[in-house]
Amino acid sequence: MSPGFIYDSQTKHPVALALIRIFRSSDNKLLESRITKNDGHYGLLLEPGEYKIDVSAKGYVFPSKSGTYRGESFRIHKPTVLALDIALDPM
Repeated sequence: MSPGFIYDSQTKHPVALALIRIFRSSDNKLLESRITKNDGHYGLLLEPGEYKIDVSAKGYVFPSKSGTYRGESFRIHKPTVLALDIALDPM
């Protein structure tokens, strides 16, 4: 499975050094954090459960107005490498 990708919503270029934070939906507890590589990719193995993601990067706003993932909760049913592609809007 491919890793996730954080990208600029306008240029589609990767966003390096973006901070991805994974929260448990039930109590909003921070579970994991990752930083994107220079190519905008990140990888994270999630166990079954319900999660939310927050992304922050210098010069960008999350959630993107044009992105498909906007911070809503999602459920994982089996151990999975998170592979969401997430757009950020430039400020």
